[in-house]
Amino acid sequence: MDTLSLRFNLDFAWDAGVVNTDSVIKVALPDGPDRRWIRALFEKEGVEVSFMGNQVIIGKSQGQLPKSHVRTVTGTVVGAASDEPLAMVNVGVEGEPVGTTTNDLGQFSLKMPDAFVGKRMSFSYLGYVNSHMVIPAVDTTVVIRMKDYTVRLPEVQVHYRDPNQIVRAVRSSVEANYPSQRYLMTAFFRETIQQDDQFVDVSEAVIEILKPSYEARYDTERVRFVKGRKGMKTREMDVVQFKLVGGPYHFSQLDVMRQGDFLPNDKGQSAYKYTFDGVDIVYDRLVYRIGFRPYTDSGALFYEGEMRIEAESMALVSIDFQLTPAPFVAVEAT
Repeated sequence: MDTLSLRFNLDFAWDAGVVNTDSVIKVALPDGPDRRWIRALFEKEGVEVSFMGNQVIIGKSQGQLPKSHVRTVTGTVVGAASDEPLAMVNVGVEGEPVGTTTNDLGQFSLKMPDAFVGKRMSFSYLGYVNSHMVIPAVDTTVVIRMKDYTVRLPEVQVHYRDPNQIVRAVRSSVEANYPSQRYLMTAFFRETIQQDDQFVDVSEAVIEILKPSYEARYDTERVRFVKGRKGMKTREMDVVQFKLVGGPYHFSQLDVMRQGDFLPNDKGQSAYKYTFDGVDIVYDRLVYRIGFRPYTDSGALFYEGEMRIEAESMALVSIDFQLTPAPFVAVEAT
């Protein structure tokens, strides 16, 4: 596979249970990456080969269940108090490697074999109590209302801290808080485009992200698709046909600690002014809330938002941000 990957610019993903990577196969290579030739090389009873771009995926043959042996549960997950849809809720079957997540409208659809009838489906989401339902014997549509998870917080004495000192400490603590060696992450990627509350494009994938050392500040991340799918029931855009430049590469550029856009540079200089907005308790740890916005309203591309920083380690816990509003320009009619 190494030879095929280098010669034809292919990426292989395989199930270690069906591919013996220690074996050596000697064959005459074709002039190009012919799919029929690759299938003939790897496919056998119980093994199937599929393609996605330059990705070659080798795994156990799943076959097709008869339609009568498949049960489908569809529905919407909302907050019990607000009745607002909850996106990215984890939906699964307890004890089974089957699951999905809700979309931006809180909707989900999960297909499963008849053998799962009577088992429990689980719904989990950060900040909410887990919900459950028994899988029925017929296709069904449900609405799941998840209750807020409340925790009684200990008494906290809030003392003002200089926000500039805090963000400088975050910058100086990068080597202590973040890996000095590159490492591989597996992630779930979803990209959607909506028009008039309807999805016009949905793409999902399991991806691998190779993150370089945080000491190599100018090194870039590498993203590889393992397996993906594209929505087949989305509708076309009504007015304008256009293509958005997206994909997992662009969100990899949002690693704030690597890019450092919102933090002071090594000399302590920053294009942003910081405010101390209070504290929170997250998993029994004190967290500072630091607001930021640009020093000037020049109309240039800047951001505003809030960082949450763990008080003991000075590690960034989370960040919420958005583009600053464009300045209003009055135009006189002539």
